[in-house]
Order: sequence, then C-alpha cells, then structure tokens
Amino acid sequence: MTKKGGLTAGKILKTVSTVIAALLTLVLLPILLMNLTIIIKSAINPDVVPDFFGVKPLVVVSGSMEPTIMTNDIVFAREVEPSSLKEGDIIAFLQEGKIITHRIIGLNEQDGKPSFTTQGDWENAAVDKAPVTYDQVQGVFWFRIPYVGGLSLLMSKPLGMLLFIGVPLLGFLAYDILRRRSQNKKDRKVEDSKEAEIEALKAMLAQTQAAAPVPVESVPPVSPETPMPPAPPASPELPTSPSLPAPPPEEGDTFQL
Repeated sequence: MTKKGGLTAGKILKTVSTVIAALLTLVLLPILLMNLTIIIKSAINPDVVPDFFGVKPLVVVSGSMEPTIMTNDIVFAREVEPSSLKEGDIIAFLQEGKIITHRIIGLNEQDGKPSFTTQGDWENAAVDKAPVTYDQVQGVFWFRIPYVGGLSLLMSKPLGMLLFIGVPLLGFLAYDILRRRSQNKKDRKVEDSKEAEIEALKAMLAQTQAAAPVPVESVPPVSPETPMPPAPPASPELPTSPSLPAPPPEEGDTFQL
C-alpha cells in the first residue's frame, strides 16, 4: 500500500468518506426535519403559511421581484410585528390563497386600521391593487438561496424526500456497514497472522531444546597457577629382622653363588 505524507491510501479514503458522510448528515437532516415540520403544519392549519422555528421558506415562482429576487429562488421570511415594518421592507403576505413577496412602497390606513401599499421590483410591475393588512403579513424578507426553488418543491413531496434524502441516507448506511465488515476482516487477518507467528516461534523453540546436547560434568583443567594438592604422607617402614647366616650346605648338595 502506498504511503504519502505518513498516511496510507486507506486512511485517506476513510477520512474523506467520514467528512462526506458528516456533511451529508449536517445538510440533509435539517432539510428533512424542516420539510416534515412544514408538511405537518400545513395539514393541521392550511390557512396559515407554515414556519420552522419562526422562519418561513418560500419558493418564488414569478419574476415580479427581479432582479432583487429571481424565479426559483428560495426566500426565507421571518415572523415580524407588522407595526415595526416601514417603507422599503420586503414582506411576504397572504391574499386570496396566494403568498406574495413584494416591497412596501407606502403606509396607509384603511377603516381605521393600518395597511401597506406594495409593488414588485420588476421595472414594469404595477402597484398592487389591494392594500395589505396587518393580519395578512406572514413575515419580512430575511435572505434567499438562488436557483434551488424547484429542487425544494420536489423535496417537499414524498417522492422527492425519498429520492433526495432517503436514498442518500440509505446509501450512507449501506456503505458504513460494508466498511465496518471490511475492517473487521482485516483485523481478523492481522490477529490470525500474529497467532501463526507465535505458534511458529513456539515450534522453533521446542525444536531447539530437543536438539541441544545433554551437558556432561567435566573436571576443569589445572592451570599452572593452580597449586597442586599436597601428597599424602608415606606409610612408616616396618623394621626388618636381622639376616641370619645361611646354613652350611649339606653334602651332595650344590650351591650356586
């Protein structure tokens, strides 16, 4: 396996996959929670624009606010107290069952109640005929994400949620399971290799002990410096009896000197 900068290719791939999985989780999980919340709130109260912690995501489907807000942008409007709005603010309001995002160009009062005159930013846009009352205001423009409105609309539907959220999550789970299995196999191979090495070392040690000669006790050689042990004392000599003269030879016998 090739090493680069102290990291193996396997470690680099593992790090990259972990970062991608974390990013997918951070991005897709909030979108999933937001869509589920909006769907549930829309079903419970269809006459109110659903929000997610006070923020209402809206998809722009016309060009009446171009170039400030483009078609297919996602606009996020936050809840606001209508009395704090002023001329020049962009507001989202609900009229005749439609959500409209236009700019306030005038402050009015209708039947003793304050209202707003609105108009789109498009150069040929006409002033909105009906004034916007306080109870029609859904929020004030906060920020937008360009060109992802169509995707957001698709993701708000069950099929879109399955394709863009469910499939990536299932793919990540499948990849994680396969990665863990592969890592477990590698760990088992390493353990088996270590056990085999230990057994081989044990066998070599046993063979070495069996082939070693039996040590024989030997008398160490005497070095010149080593003093010789003293000789044992000689046994005392016994006194000999005095020699007696030989008897004279008898006649007829010979004696050889």
